[in-house]
Amino acid sequence: MPDELSRCDIASRTCILFDFDGTLANTVPAILATGKKVLTEYGMTEEEMGDMRRLIGPPFPYGYCEIYGMSLEDAQKVTARYRELYNQLGPETHPLYDGMLEVLNALRAAGKRLAIASSKQRYMVENMLKDNGVLGYFEVISAQVSADHSTKYELITQALDLLHTDASDAVMVGDRFYDVEGALQAGVPCVGVVYNTAPREELESAGAAAIALTPQELKRILLGA
Repeated sequence: MPDELSRCDIASRTCILFDFDGTLANTVPAILATGKKVLTEYGMTEEEMGDMRRLIGPPFPYGYCEIYGMSLEDAQKVTARYRELYNQLGPETHPLYDGMLEVLNALRAAGKRLAIASSKQRYMVENMLKDNGVLGYFEVISAQVSADHSTKYELITQALDLLHTDASDAVMVGDRFYDVEGALQAGVPCVGVVYNTAPREELESAGAAAIALTPQELKRILLGA
């Protein structure tokens, strides 16, 4: 697979796999606020927490182990508390990004097949898509269903299997290096979005095939317009 793919090649692919947090929906403020609360309860200072945007991307509880060096037991306790709080939040905490509904409608009108490949819990993704009125837009939802550690590569390959399609006909869309690296491992190019999570340099360094600064630009990349 070449290091860079032309936009024409990206636009010719019929299956579009989307990450959820920070890509389709602006869940970032809610994730950061909830994460800060549970880490404060855990006894961490803001200095020790550092850039909490690092929590967006990796699956829990392993993200806490990876980022903060917690034991798995502590990470599981923090995750349980996080989900207790996060599950109490309303639809206003996970809106689609402005312009994203237009993107989804345009992709469907062009005959694209849409899927989700997210490290978020599957029931959360389904409920949040439903809240936004777009659950039916997605043919496949590949997300976490248990405490097992599913990597982004595994979630992407599962989505491809469920779609009964080959990597050569798919494109991933994501906002973190996890998305890019997992996609490339699966043989799928990734379009990186830089709305408000990771810097552009993170996605470019990971090997993103293209970068979208806005949903409108993402639509142009995916449709070749």
